[in-house]
Amino acid sequence: MNLDQNSLALAQLVVLVIECAAIIAGAAIALRSFRADHERRKKQATIEFTHNVLELRSSVWSQVTSVFGSDVINPTDPRYKDDVKLQANVTQYLKLMERLAVGINVGVYDLYVFTRITGRATSNTYKRLFPVIEEKRKSAQAPTLYIEFERLVRSIDEEMSRMYPTPTGKDMALIRCS
Repeated sequence: MNLDQNSLALAQLVVLVIECAAIIAGAAIALRSFRADHERRKKQATIEFTHNVLELRSSVWSQVTSVFGSDVINPTDPRYKDDVKLQANVTQYLKLMERLAVGINVGVYDLYVFTRITGRATSNTYKRLFPVIEEKRKSAQAPTLYIEFERLVRSIDEEMSRMYPTPTGKDMALIRCS
């Protein structure tokens, strides 16, 4: 009789261990699924918001290019200084990029996806607009104005150097295009 009770207790313990293992495995699978779904949604949100940014950038950039060609935009240049509409469009673009940059910098949006879609163009746009950004910082006495956009561009440049290494000292993506 004592042997039956011990066997029963052992069987109950084995069942309990199996139940606990199944619960832990189920929780692990659920957590993995949740993370995968979160990453998928993050990537999708990045693509959707980037689409909105690209539409605005296309509109602003066609206006900028028609005035400045491929030159850096100088805020003291009369072509910029006297064109209120151009200034408003550039400011709108910078505000939208700052908003997107905050999202990417805090992890709401995905840096890798954004870099793949428009990294080089975003970095180049920032560099062309940098004198305007500096002027806005000075005139507003706000040295951190558009700082998130600046941080994003640094992150993009780092990501681009990982994605497209330059073993010869030349950008291989540009070499392939020439």
